[in-house]
Amino acid sequence: MTTPVRPNDTLRIACRHFSADDVAALRRLLALLEPHLKRRWALADGDAGDLLFVNLDAADAGMPEGGLNVVGCATKPRLWPEGTLHRPLRPAGVLAALSAYREVEPVSEPLAAGGEGDPQHRYRMRSWPLHFSQWPQHWWGVLAAINHTPRSVADIAAQVGIAESEVRRCLAELEREALLECHTEPVARAGIEHAAHNGWRSLVARVGLRLGFGR
Repeated sequence: MTTPVRPNDTLRIACRHFSADDVAALRRLLALLEPHLKRRWALADGDAGDLLFVNLDAADAGMPEGGLNVVGCATKPRLWPEGTLHRPLRPAGVLAALSAYREVEPVSEPLAAGGEGDPQHRYRMRSWPLHFSQWPQHWWGVLAAINHTPRSVADIAAQVGIAESEVRRCLAELEREALLECHTEPVARAGIEHAAHNGWRSLVARVGLRLGFGR
């Protein structure tokens, strides 16, 4: 679980597949933008930090699964998912990325990917993740199942047709992106209807076609 940073902490930007010139340019941009930022930012020594910039033009480069506080950079950003910055980096794009940074706050009870969890806990998604199309496709059914209705891990697994451990991994990613609500009030187990099962499959198919899958 990521620990929320304190207001006076300096946040770190990690760079993956960046050249020395790219890193130097980003350092100059940070100095230029510092008066306009709410938080202090510095470059990390390695590729681990609070925010990760990825050069998508590099060979074999790609966005990490989950997409939590990850910013892609490319010479042709329109060929990549929404939110990808133009490369070479521009002040406006970097400012937008840093301003959009969100600290991670855990839900009422942290959800371990392999843990049992409380069967009375119901989870609902606040909004669709920005980079959900890069998540495993079988997770899309989990997102659709909790888009409007709070459901337990067992209910989600039964409706989507995947293992509960896989459901927890998906929920953990939503939690890390601060997009997961946890409802702890006791409620009756939701009935799993065939129509609902077909509903999420239809949604996944439509989204997949839009993203170019299955053509």
